[in-house]
Amino acid sequence: MSNFGVSSSALAQAEGGEQVDLVTQSQNPIASMISVPFDFTSYQNVGEDNKTQNVILFKPVVPIDITENWNFVLRALIPFIDKPDSGPIDGKAGVGDIGLQSYFVPKKTNSLGRDNFWTWGVGPVLQFDTASDDILGTGRNAAGIGGVFFSKINNWTVGALLNNVWDVDSSNTRDGVNLMTSQPFVNYNLDNGWYLKTDPVITYNQKADSGNKWTVPVGGGFGRVFNWGKQPLSLKNAIPSHDTFGDAFAAIDTEQFSQCFIRWVSDLATLSEGQIIAIAGKTVRRSLDKALKKAAIHVKVDDKSNEITAISKLLERLDIAGAVVTIDAMGCQKKIARQIIEQKGDYGDLLDDVKTYFTSDKSPNLSVVEIDAETRKAVVSGDLDWLKQSHPEWEGLRSVLAVTAERCFKDKIEQETRYFITSLDDSDPQRLAHAVRAHWSVENNLHWVLDVAFDEDSNRTRTGNSAANLAVVRHIAV
Repeated sequence: MSNFGVSSSALAQAEGGEQVDLVTQSQNPIASMISVPFDFTSYQNVGEDNKTQNVILFKPVVPIDITENWNFVLRALIPFIDKPDSGPIDGKAGVGDIGLQSYFVPKKTNSLGRDNFWTWGVGPVLQFDTASDDILGTGRNAAGIGGVFFSKINNWTVGALLNNVWDVDSSNTRDGVNLMTSQPFVNYNLDNGWYLKTDPVITYNQKADSGNKWTVPVGGGFGRVFNWGKQPLSLKNAIPSHDTFGDAFAAIDTEQFSQCFIRWVSDLATLSEGQIIAIAGKTVRRSLDKALKKAAIHVKVDDKSNEITAISKLLERLDIAGAVVTIDAMGCQKKIARQIIEQKGDYGDLLDDVKTYFTSDKSPNLSVVEIDAETRKAVVSGDLDWLKQSHPEWEGLRSVLAVTAERCFKDKIEQETRYFITSLDDSDPQRLAHAVRAHWSVENNLHWVLDVAFDEDSNRTRTGNSAANLAVVRHIAV
């Protein structure tokens, strides 16, 4: 398993407004200074299907003045995890187990001559069962003890964090916890705030299988402390370059990223009864790569699939109960109509029979709705026993619509009629006409913004998954 990541921290001024060496302070995990470090790490080749797991870890540090000689330093560990599918187990995204490390730290450091010194801290460590899903955490509350050592010797800062926690929830049926974590760190400070560093997190899980007890990563990097306006920042892997962002977006698993986006939107939005969900595909045209024989990104589905399959997959991810789902002619499929009904939604497009019905003088029970007095009108009917007999495979079919629109083009009046099928009844023709009209909001409110405001079709990003992932980012922005 390989990984890459970026990390950063925001630093506050030391107590009393003292002039401090921000580089040294930023590397000291028990410094008398508030900081909010965070790490983003992307783990490659995770699980049975070798997918990508992304973790953002926030590590805020707050020192508390408790006596004349002692500080009490609180260090929280708050992980946000995007765990991919692994075999039959579905992936999840959410909060992991939150940890709280606390250290009693003497205010007076121990001199090593000149500006060199060493210091230490010791205190209780807690781990809380806060994971938003079982697969994101241990399912156990745990407690233990931890210690930290830090030293500065000329341009070097050297130290280690060490702690061990044991589960304290004996009634829990999940596997127990006996986990030791060690993080030795070595930094060599250069000019202008630059530094070289290595700080691997080594773990030993006594309760794990014999071959999985130890995790010993090896690696290193560089960083820089600088001011962003008045705020000092420490970027442990320096300022990410254009190519670094490109590599990150190319490596992120698009399927997992899209699922995270959908879950996030689902948490923010609540569908009301009868609300319209308009579904339509869109192509990122210039993601085409002829040299690599790569087609333009349309909808991220299986390589040998198409938009019809994508609609079915999208519906599986949505809670559509009580909503009205509108789809254009591409999605007018028996399987999709059946799926919408099974998910307790309503669908809203057998062309020849429907067209004959609306154009025949013998057709009864036609309700006419004026959408726009000058240019558009809808004709609705729910008298469909004959149609259901001819097409019994269309589950839930209750009404048909014909919407006629007129436009003036080069001094000529052009007229077009579009036909729709729906699982809604014909008791409220105005509602049906509104659903047809509202379907095009996906073009006006989404596709137009992506094409004009974001100029999406001119974006030449093509490497790896970057085109599809940037499309998701643009959807987040919209």
